Amino acid sequence: MSTQPEFDIHAWCEASQGLGNGGRVYGLGICRPVLDKVGTSFCSSFDPLDENASLITLQEEFRSACDKIDDLKQENNELLQKMEDGRREEEKKRIEFKETILRMLEEMNRSDD
Repeated sequence: MSTQPEFDIHAWCEASQGLGNGGRVYGLGICRPVLDKVGTSFCSSFDPLDENASLITLQEEFRSACDKIDDLKQENNELLQKMEDGRREEEKKRIEFKETILRMLEEMNRSDD
């Protein structure tokens, strides 16, 4: 049976002020790890599994948003096409109506003569 206490990573991080101090208690280390450049501490706030899960969630949300945007663009294009088709049909009917009125007026003028 061992009498030594279990290693406590959080206590070690607090005492050494994290990996940014060279990974040694009292900052006596000579190397500064890459994490120090990022400005994040390895201690309690950093959990690689949580960070990876968050990144995956954000990527999924981004893909979902992009898919939704693509769907909305397609729907918008279809609506614009329907509006253009409707505008053309209305213009065609307007011209036909105008021609019908002109023919009727010409017939009325002929019958008056």
